[in-house]
Amino acid sequence: MKNFILILIISTFIYQMQAQTVDEIIENGIPLKKDEAIFLKYDERKNAFRYATAYSRQDITRPIKPISLLDSTIFLSRHSEVPVYILPFNPLNYSTSTDMVFIKDQINEDAGEAMGIINQQVQSLKSFNSNLNSILKGGTPVFDPPPSCDKKFKEINSSLEKLKKKIEDYKKENKISKNFKILSALTFQDETITIRSLDEISSVRKGIDSLFSSLSEQIELINNEIDTLQCESTADKLVYQLLSRNLVKDLNEIKEIEKQKFIAFNKVFDLVKKHQEKASIGGGVDGLRWLYPLDFISSSRDKISVFTINIKKGGYSINEKEEIVAKVLKDTLKNTIRVRRFQRFIPEVSVGTAFTFFKYQTYGTVTDSTGQNFVGSPVEKELRNLNITTMVNFNYYIPDSPLHPFYQLGFGVNEGIPTLLTGVGLRSALGIRRFSISAGIAATWIEELNNLEVGDPVSGTAEIEEDLKYQFSWPPKPYIGLQFNF
Repeated sequence: MKNFILILIISTFIYQMQAQTVDEIIENGIPLKKDEAIFLKYDERKNAFRYATAYSRQDITRPIKPISLLDSTIFLSRHSEVPVYILPFNPLNYSTSTDMVFIKDQINEDAGEAMGIINQQVQSLKSFNSNLNSILKGGTPVFDPPPSCDKKFKEINSSLEKLKKKIEDYKKENKISKNFKILSALTFQDETITIRSLDEISSVRKGIDSLFSSLSEQIELINNEIDTLQCESTADKLVYQLLSRNLVKDLNEIKEIEKQKFIAFNKVFDLVKKHQEKASIGGGVDGLRWLYPLDFISSSRDKISVFTINIKKGGYSINEKEEIVAKVLKDTLKNTIRVRRFQRFIPEVSVGTAFTFFKYQTYGTVTDSTGQNFVGSPVEKELRNLNITTMVNFNYYIPDSPLHPFYQLGFGVNEGIPTLLTGVGLRSALGIRRFSISAGIAATWIEELNNLEVGDPVSGTAEIEEDLKYQFSWPPKPYIGLQFNF
C-alpha cells in the first residue's frame, strides 16, 4: 500500500462559451450520416420550423417525420457540405432569406493550445524555468355629331360601344380577383394538386390574353375606318375624325387599365410558377424533388458554420379595385442552424485542483564553525495541494446518451513539481449537475542533486539550486479524479 498513492482531484470548471459549446455538442448535437441532408418545414400555424434529416424524402431507412427545430440547433457533419432544403410554400404569402457566417471552432482551438502547452511544459523539463400605373378614369363623352357623315360615325360609335360592353362584361366576371385568390390560397403541400391548379389558372390566362388581343385588333380596324372616313367636306371629315378618335382614346384607357391589372397578375403567376418549377426539380434527383433548395452549409474542421434562415410574411394582395399590390414584408420567424464537423472524440479544456499526499525532498545548506557552507541533509516535505493548470478530456461522443467515456490528459506545476496526469473516465449529464470520474496514473518530476552530494562544500544555496535537475519519479502513481461543473 506504500506505493499506492491516491490523488483525489476536485475540479471546479469555470465554464465560458467554449465549455458551454462542449456541453451542447455532447448532449444536444445531432449527428448527420455522410450525404444526409437537412429538410425544413415551416409550420404556419405554430410559426415555427420543423426538421428532419435523411438522404431523401423517400429514404426508407429514415422516413421524413419533421420534429420541432430549436433555435441554434447544432448538427455534426461527416461531409464537407450539408445540403438544406425546405418544403415548398406559397411565395405570394411568404418569402425566405438566408445568411451564412463562419466562426472559429473554439473547442478545437482551445484543445490545440492546451495540448501545445502540455507538450511545451513536458519538453521544457530539461530546462524547466524557461516558459453578415396610376389608375386612369375614362368615360365616353357625349357629343352632338354634325349632320354630315352621321351614319358612318354612328357605325363607329356602335362598334366602340360593343367593345366597351365586352370590357364591362369581362370586369363583372372578376377573373383576376377570383384567380388571384385561388393562386394565393395554394398551400404547396402536394405537387400534383399545385400543378393542376396552376394549369387551370394558366388556361384562364390564355382566355384573358386572347380577349385583349382581340380588342386591340378590333380597335386597330376602327382606327383604319376613321383614317379612311369619307365626308361631304374636309371640315366635316376633320370633326368626325376628332370625335371618333376621342371615343377610341376613352375606350383604350378603359382597356389599358384592365390590361395593366392582367399584366400584374401575370407577374405574380410567373413568380408562383417559377417557385413550383424550382421545387419540382428540387435536388435534381428522385427523392429530392418537390423541395426548395436553400443552400449548402460548409463544414470544415476549424470553423463552425452559422446558417440563418428568415421567414418574412407579406408578398402580394389584391384590393377592391382588383389591383394587385405588394405588401410590406414583415419578419415572422428567424432561426439559426449551426454545423460543426463531426468528431468522435470531443476535447474539453478545464483547470482543476488536486488534493494529494506527495512526498518530496528539498536541499539547503549547513554551516560549520569556520563559516563554510555544506550541502545539508534533505528535508522531506508533503505536497497537499496539486493545481492542474491544464486539463483536456477527450469525450467519446455517443448520441442521445447522458454518459460519455473520455480519455484524460492534464499537467500542472506545484511547489516546483511538474505533474502529468493521464487516464480514462466517465462524464455524466444525469440530473442537474454535470460531473465526471476518472482514474489513471500521475507522473511527476522531482528535483534531485545532479553533481553535488550531501556534505559537499558549496558557496551557498544558489549553487545548490543551479545543480538541481528534474528527475522522473518512478514508478508513476495511480490517481482518481472527480470533476464537478457547478
